[in-house]
Amino acid sequence: MSTAVLNVALLGTGLYAQSDYIPAFLSSGTQNVRVHTIWSLDAAAAKECASQLSKDGDKPMVLTEKDDLESIIQDQSIDAIVMVLPFMYQPDLIRKAWKAGKHVLSEKPIERDVEAAMALVREFGQLGFHRPGLEGC
Repeated sequence: MSTAVLNVALLGTGLYAQSDYIPAFLSSGTQNVRVHTIWSLDAAAAKECASQLSKDGDKPMVLTEKDDLESIIQDQSIDAIVMVLPFMYQPDLIRKAWKAGKHVLSEKPIERDVEAAMALVREFGQLGFHRPGLEGC
């Protein structure tokens, strides 16, 4: 088993972040996952999430400005981005994260409908990434 640590940014601190993602990050199966950064427009919620995710004195960085999203995407120390945002904001952020070489986990549908979602998946393939099972998209 690899001992490499995956640094993750959590974008969003709403209901699903608090009820599903934070408990998942705290589970024993994620010992090689470190929440590096939490972003939210709700500073109080972001700080609360960060305090819950603190491990051995290591507390996630908290960012709360819209402009901080770009710095998170460009941060070379962040390997993956977990998006728990309203879906209307996700497609553009997903594209930017892919182009920055990040892994992306999107909590909601990635687009407004299936056709738009499939177009986004095709765009992913055109970036030179390949995922088995997406050949027919």
